[in-house]
Amino acid sequence: MDLQQRKGGKLPEIDIAGTMFYVEVRLRELRADYRLMSRINLDNLEFGPDGESYRFAFNTETKRLVDIDTTITEWPKDVVIVEIPGELKLDPYSVAREMGIDPEEFVKEHPIEKELKAKIIHLSETGFPALMEKNKKKLIQKQPRGLSQRNKGNRIR
Repeated sequence: MDLQQRKGGKLPEIDIAGTMFYVEVRLRELRADYRLMSRINLDNLEFGPDGESYRFAFNTETKRLVDIDTTITEWPKDVVIVEIPGELKLDPYSVAREMGIDPEEFVKEHPIEKELKAKIIHLSETGFPALMEKNKKKLIQKQPRGLSQRNKGNRIR
């Protein structure tokens, strides 16, 4: 997309795990192009490690954000971790308008990205494998021990 298209009202798009989302910085959301019910609210996202991008768990089947239970022992089906750029890279034109800056001048310094694509974060690069192992160990410790190891209580002799 170029500046003229953006000025004409064309919204930037980002590919998130194979699904195209329109970027609506003004409304603080990403909206799937074919399912208006699939929206991602930017205000509900956590920042990535660089403090400028967002990271979140995304269900590739439902096309929605998911909250991952902290007691998980296995990775949820159809869920990936994705990272998307912050608003400045998603739509510098809208950011400039919101800040009251001339969008055309601002876009010269912060060009509009032609193709936006979310980065898929491998599970091994997150804290989830360690969390799952910890949770598995907790489950093993909670399982009943064999009869010989149980506290049999007071015995009558």
